[in-house]
Amino acid sequence: MIASLLLFILAFITISHAQNFFDKYCAAPLPTNVGAIEGMSIRQLHLLHRHGDRIPCNLVNIYMKNLSFDCDSWDVYNGLSIGPDVRLSVKTVSGANSYAGTCMLGQLTPQGGNHLFGIGQALRGIYVDSYGLLQEPLDPSSLFVHPTPDPRTHQSALSLQNGFLQNLTLSGTPVLSVQDPTFEVLWLSGQSCPNYPTLVNTMMTTNATFRDFVVNVMTPQVDELRQELNYTVTLDDAWQLYNNSVDVFGSMYCHQITPNMTHDWEGPLRYAQSKMEWTAMIVTNPTLVTWTAAAYLTAVSAFLRDPAKVQKFVEWSGHDDTIMAVLAPFGMLPLTEWVPYGAHLRTEVWQSQQNGTEFVRMIYNNEILDLPCSLRRTDGLCAMTDILAYYDELTPSDWVQRCGLKASFSRQRKAYL
Repeated sequence: MIASLLLFILAFITISHAQNFFDKYCAAPLPTNVGAIEGMSIRQLHLLHRHGDRIPCNLVNIYMKNLSFDCDSWDVYNGLSIGPDVRLSVKTVSGANSYAGTCMLGQLTPQGGNHLFGIGQALRGIYVDSYGLLQEPLDPSSLFVHPTPDPRTHQSALSLQNGFLQNLTLSGTPVLSVQDPTFEVLWLSGQSCPNYPTLVNTMMTTNATFRDFVVNVMTPQVDELRQELNYTVTLDDAWQLYNNSVDVFGSMYCHQITPNMTHDWEGPLRYAQSKMEWTAMIVTNPTLVTWTAAAYLTAVSAFLRDPAKVQKFVEWSGHDDTIMAVLAPFGMLPLTEWVPYGAHLRTEVWQSQQNGTEFVRMIYNNEILDLPCSLRRTDGLCAMTDILAYYDELTPSDWVQRCGLKASFSRQRKAYL
């Protein structure tokens, strides 16, 4: 498995340049109905998705004065039960430590919230109206909603649930669920591992491809970026902008803000593309894949192994690198664009009506994944036993220790009240 993953990484870092790097970045397609399975009933849906469109997460000095975003015109919550700790996350930030406007760094935007709302509506049409996974009145205990410890993933989860639950009759009030602190750190990103800096330093000293890319691609492009800005910025500021090129230029592109460079978008698109290749070398490194994917896969496995399948719809609201790490072992990373806002990976559990055998189907942005099965089916289903065995292969027993943390995942459920 590791050997095939290494070959995949090699293919991934020789990406062909997209006609426009940000063409599909601003919004993933809404989920579509890829078809129910004849002779089977659906038992569970896991949805791993990226947050929606958001304000840049990093403050880049070059653009501090001429980037402005408005978040005052919209309320993400619309009635869902949440606590004051979550509501505090959308307080606006102003002054020297933010861009102009009424948004905090990294905050979900109105268009991001509306996009996630639409995804929720589409999922309701598929899994409630068509597949019958949930019936009214809906028992809130059949939902499990888990964002990472970030405002934008909380806001995205609430937006999606608002769309999913709209016009449904509930027998109670839905809540967000949280896990133990160790899981939260790993679920946020594999880069949260204490041993992550060591991994990157090791790659710089031992991986010739990685080192050569920094020297021969990234460094010249930073010099080019300074030329594009007529040398009005320091070398440190140019590196800061280059390292945040997907974050900052992506937000500008999605909000139709021009970069004010000599050749308009030609340079920013090139910088973002090469930064993606550099990021791919790190994020798809087998060690980091283990750290990042293991947290999610271990949690999902706990739900899949539960014979009662009490939670029918499990939502995991996360980040681009989480999705990248989970997709990498399946050879399903997009090769010409960054994981877009609102990207969604559906893991469906189907059960044979004849003998009760359980199967899994995985769908990324409406494309059915080719899963590692002992018996391959044309409908995309893979035996649950095969999927769990593959998950176990990807999550060695000591992955938490390798990451540098002290404890492991707990499925204890707790609500924000």
